[in-house]
Amino acid sequence: LLMPAGEVHAERHALLVGVSRYASFAGDERMQLSGPRNDVQLLRTLLEPLGFAPRAVQVLADGVPGSAEPTRAAILSALDQLVERSKPGDFVFLYFAGHGSQMPADPGTPEGRAESDGLHEIFLPADVGRWGDGMRRVENAIVDHELVRRLDALLTKQVFVWAVFDTCHAATLMRGVADTRI
Repeated sequence: LLMPAGEVHAERHALLVGVSRYASFAGDERMQLSGPRNDVQLLRTLLEPLGFAPRAVQVLADGVPGSAEPTRAAILSALDQLVERSKPGDFVFLYFAGHGSQMPADPGTPEGRAESDGLHEIFLPADVGRWGDGMRRVENAIVDHELVRRLDALLTKQVFVWAVFDTCHAATLMRGVADTRI
């Protein structure tokens, strides 16, 4: 396939997030997972033959050699970096594996009013805290609207995004994305 001179080639980027161990639930083996670290390693191996350069695949997963810890700050920073470096026509693959949950939405905020069921879907990074009755939230959880904001930024740049969330309560985690073109 020949491309006209001067045309920029689309790039492929991937962010693979796998959270298997949760420090705040240490001692409770029911809350620890084994699948996410395995899935992330398998996906990383699968992406290279599909045209993803190794430097274009960022892995945030505990227990995976050569990856960084999947903390809230690292995950949000990696998403922000994807928004910065992506160009129109690029392809971004996102994979999140770990625990998901829900927490009450604050009806006093625009994000809270947007939740028809009164609940935010959340992804639990490795440094997630426990439920706080006084705060009525899960400390360090990544809230659906935080993900949607970053996905909307990618879509505004005309980037094709394929996102897979292997978590509980993932069905509506990205429902608020403004542009759902296929």
